[in-house]
Amino acid sequence: MRVPAGELKKLLSEKTGLHPDDQKVVYKDKERDSKAFLDMAGVKDRSKMVMLEDPAAKAKRLLEERRTGKAERAAKAIARAALDVDKLATKVRTADSSQGSCPTYVLSL
Repeated sequence: MRVPAGELKKLLSEKTGLHPDDQKVVYKDKERDSKAFLDMAGVKDRSKMVMLEDPAAKAKRLLEERRTGKAERAAKAIARAALDVDKLATKVRTADSSQGSCPTYVLSL
């Protein structure tokens, strides 16, 4: 059966609660890449493997999530401000049209 190490990490994640990106899968003293097929590394049924937590990968993932979260919050704030500006522009147009022929003054500084 051809299974990439990444699939094994997903299964282990369900059992351990540890995010797949925060895991290292080791077989015969070598870390196995998530995309590498386990059978190509010599893994067979009943082979013993080790799963370790990778603190550096966890820190990197959490920093990236924090950056992404800040960008998403900023985008939402900009969208809310744009919506408020659109609402105010509608009110101004309504007020302008209801005043009819009032004189308009332009000041230049």
